[in-house]
Amino acid sequence: MSHLVMRLKKSPDMAELILFMLNRREAVESSQIEGTSTTFDGLLLHENTTDVEADTNPDAAETLAYVVALQEALQKVRQPRFKGFSHQLIAHIHQRLMQQYPDRLPGKYKNSVNYIGGFHMETARFIPAPPQCVKPLMDDLLTLMNYEQDSPLATPLLMRAAIVHAQFESIHPFLDGNGRTGRMLIPLMLEAEGYPGIHLATFLKLRKQDYYDALLQVQMKLNWSPWLTLFYECVVASCRHTIALIDKLEALQAQWSIQLDQAGVRSDASARKIAALLLGRPILTVKQASALCDVTFAAANNGLEKLHALGIVSQRGQATRKRVFQANAVLSALYDGVNSMMDSAASR
Repeated sequence: MSHLVMRLKKSPDMAELILFMLNRREAVESSQIEGTSTTFDGLLLHENTTDVEADTNPDAAETLAYVVALQEALQKVRQPRFKGFSHQLIAHIHQRLMQQYPDRLPGKYKNSVNYIGGFHMETARFIPAPPQCVKPLMDDLLTLMNYEQDSPLATPLLMRAAIVHAQFESIHPFLDGNGRTGRMLIPLMLEAEGYPGIHLATFLKLRKQDYYDALLQVQMKLNWSPWLTLFYECVVASCRHTIALIDKLEALQAQWSIQLDQAGVRSDASARKIAALLLGRPILTVKQASALCDVTFAAANNGLEKLHALGIVSQRGQATRKRVFQANAVLSALYDGVNSMMDSAASR
């Protein structure tokens, strides 16, 4: 993890672009664990609904709600005056996440018993805490989240994050959305203590059944070993993959710079500004490129045309208006090596 922190600090501009992508990949993968089907590029397209044809896909809207919930929570925990996690903050995260489902009590603790696995309570894999126990159990959980060392032997941050996630899922305080809310607490706990949020959903999804089984071992037998092992394997895989992603994007940046030099593109040209932006926003409309790069619509259009001619971007579909361009090399890098990184971490 220390190596990842050093790499991100070394390239702050690149770090911002990478975290933009990783936060959205986390939203996609965490939502897919719960059964949605929206992909990373589908999410980015949905975010651009003012520029492209309206997207009424409820899965995409649900995934975007995750992004909004995470962004707002990150803003809170990054504030110098952040006073710690609270019932109100967790309720706000859930409210933003589940805002399109008013029947599931967004932002409010459950008022009836829920269960995990199976179609009926009688056949459920696990029945979490009843509603009347949620508040005191969450009080206890918040104490661990807002940890203050009271003995010479400190509990490491990653250990606390692993325990908090398992405990949150055991309490299952909301009627729905507990998995996504619980997974969101992991990067938020790290960010609150000044570390970059580690994105685990991609790797937990690769071991989805192991993930469910490991949490069940905690819930039913207080056997923490499978969950802590899987958690740390995902942490290792995530850190290694993010470092590899930084390497790939820096190499891509250098390659594009050579292509633009050889094409005689000026150093202050729109094409170069857009190329830099693509390293973190690999899907763009002309209007979006214009706004983000602070250039005219015509300049953004010309810049994307130049990048298209050089093969740096391709156009999605055949539209002649409201065109969407994508950098395939960046999209590929975001997922390249995910499986091998997880396999390597598990066999270390």
